[in-house]
Amino acid sequence: MKPWLATIRTQAVVIMGSAVFGLWFLTPSVVWPGSTDWLRWGDMEFAQYIWQYYRHTPVLQWPVTAVDGYGESWGTIFPSSAGIALVGLPLKLISPILPENFQFLGVWTLTCFVLQGFFADRLFAHFGLSALERLFGSLSILVAPVFTFRIGMTHLDLSAQWVVLAGLLLYFKDSVSRPLTRWLILIAVTICIHIYLFVLVISIGTAWVVKGRVSGSGQKQLRSGVHSATLMILTSVVMWWFLGYSTFLGQAKGVGFFRLNTLAFFNPESGADMTYSHVLSWLPLIHNRAFFGEESEGFGFLGLIGVLGLLILAATSRRWFTKQRLRSIGPLLVSATALMLVAVSQQVAVARREFELPIPAVLVDARQIFRVAPRFSWLAYYLVLVAGWISIALLLRRVKFGGLIMCGLLLLGTWDQGSGMMAVRQKLIEAPEKSIDVDTADWNELAASVSRLYLVPTFDVQDDRLPQGAEVWQQNDLWRRLIEFSSHHQLTTNFAYVGRPVTRQVARSNEEIRRSIAERQVPPQSVLVFADPIEWRSATSHLAGQAVAREFDGLYLLITKGDQG
Repeated sequence: MKPWLATIRTQAVVIMGSAVFGLWFLTPSVVWPGSTDWLRWGDMEFAQYIWQYYRHTPVLQWPVTAVDGYGESWGTIFPSSAGIALVGLPLKLISPILPENFQFLGVWTLTCFVLQGFFADRLFAHFGLSALERLFGSLSILVAPVFTFRIGMTHLDLSAQWVVLAGLLLYFKDSVSRPLTRWLILIAVTICIHIYLFVLVISIGTAWVVKGRVSGSGQKQLRSGVHSATLMILTSVVMWWFLGYSTFLGQAKGVGFFRLNTLAFFNPESGADMTYSHVLSWLPLIHNRAFFGEESEGFGFLGLIGVLGLLILAATSRRWFTKQRLRSIGPLLVSATALMLVAVSQQVAVARREFELPIPAVLVDARQIFRVAPRFSWLAYYLVLVAGWISIALLLRRVKFGGLIMCGLLLLGTWDQGSGMMAVRQKLIEAPEKSIDVDTADWNELAASVSRLYLVPTFDVQDDRLPQGAEVWQQNDLWRRLIEFSSHHQLTTNFAYVGRPVTRQVARSNEEIRRSIAERQVPPQSVLVFADPIEWRSATSHLAGQAVAREFDGLYLLITKGDQG
């Protein structure tokens, strides 16, 4: 068989295998665009709600991602609430012909499974692995714990970890003299998916530019490097502006502290009462490990195959890290190391011990812009997985029945992490019960008479310092159900789920709604939902003749009349 036919055949098998595995993991009901019942928790729930808002916004608007009715006067944009602009923007153009009960997150995630396998295969092919080595290697990347875990945690935008593999492929395959088109496309695509993934890709791109400078000399190489870096920066800035990030009124710094334990690559425990390794979980160091805030965000287990590959890689490091190879991969290792240091943070954790590094406060604050920095470890993570599998494949070439051993390793690794994979799969596909059913005749009748829904008081989801009485909204996830109701009926709200604090906007919203009550200037066709029954009764008395009070599913409502000026 001709080499190019063999390559296509292997690619086809990898793509088919990736699609079948992805369909099993997600189930057909999740992938079906008309199925939305599973989108009831986590980030994927809010990704669906903001899509329901966004699809009904004007086609001609600026910024193109604006969602003005969701968090009124907050400057909400589609990507600020787990919205995937890469898919949402084009689908919005055909939204009128799509069914109202439509979701793209299932198909998107299945596509990420396929692309994860595809780019892994392309990487292994570049390094000269045989068809069988590529097949098993691609499948090992497909079941990488960080990949399946992140999907199970409902971060479906972050299932696009294939962009890291695509970046690595361009790094090793493209010379600095080649046109930048593919790099610029990858950068633009990635920023339309998720900012954290963009940082990973732009770090790989920066290393690629430096590699071109290190591998050559003279003014020509310098000019080429400056030209490449300029175009990458320009593409990033233009896409940042186009997606409306500059108009979002929330704070740049995130809340909460998340870090990566230095032993995360060897720790199969997620901190969410599940493990990704039958074999390693019995180790006392791992089993008795003290957990810190949101350990799941620092989950980075390599898997049994990844750990084995890393050990073999370390044992054969002299062959790998020759002077010539270091000139080629050195810049990439520097980028991966720098990102790992950011992920680890100034409060370094080594298993159950920790110590603090004397890092300037300005750098600590800068890190807080990317508050979930453990995700930056994914560049080093995939470097280890790819290099580790290549080390395993090269070693087994010397062994009789090497292909059979590779198959056995893949099966063993998949079995070993099976309990963790099944646990996150169940969390993804089994939606929790709703505290309130907002799709009843009574709720639909209410929606037909109003165009706005205001919480009194509203609150900032990202800020633990809640306005007095606002803790009511967090009981039984009432605020989630009210967002669900509002998104289904396109009601303007003074609350929303966004990824950054909007403390000032929340304070202003509360001042405005209470002033409108005091001045009897509440907008017509509005439903005000009060946290405090005493404040509700007072507002009912003050707005007598202009609004109707109603108790509804345990909520205190005040509904203004349509003819109120």
